[in-house]
Amino acid sequence: WPLMFLNPFYTALAHRMGSIVAPLDPTPEARLHHYVRWGVDAVLADEPGGVRRRLNNVEKPLQN
Repeated sequence: WPLMFLNPFYTALAHRMGSIVAPLDPTPEARLHHYVRWGVDAVLADEPGGVRRRLNNVEKPLQN
């Protein structure tokens, strides 16, 4: 996941090439809003149930 902070266009470029973006982040809670904004397909975490509950509280970006 650190690469995504160095290049915020990483997700868009990967999707353009037909790839799925699923960062492996053991404790992603502090970064969930970034992942949602970037449009990742999944987040691989140590506690997926807790991440799912936290995602319910993250505001989704408007779709164009």
